[in-house]
Amino acid sequence: MPQKYKIKQYVATFFSKIRKKIKNHSFFVSTHDIELADLLKTTYDLYHFTEVIKEEQIHFDYKLKRGNLSSKNAIRILEINNYPSQVVEEAREIRKKMKNF
Repeated sequence: MPQKYKIKQYVATFFSKIRKKIKNHSFFVSTHDIELADLLKTTYDLYHFTEVIKEEQIHFDYKLKRGNLSSKNAIRILEINNYPSQVVEEAREIRKKMKNF
């Protein structure tokens, strides 16, 4: 099992333990990590809000919708925020490799 996945399992387990200790309170977890959200979906209700990229700007609707986020635009957001081209290209290469799994 890849180390990255082990870390996500640890985080999901940690959040589950916290939820059991904190009763009668709301508990929020925020992540853009789809794999982590998949691990948390059996313990938490998932919600998201959506964004639109228009004219090099990100516009959020800030309306909570049930379910996991389905858009995958993190690399585009890196570009809009002027991350170094090396970081953007490395992200693209990683995405290509992940599609092969």
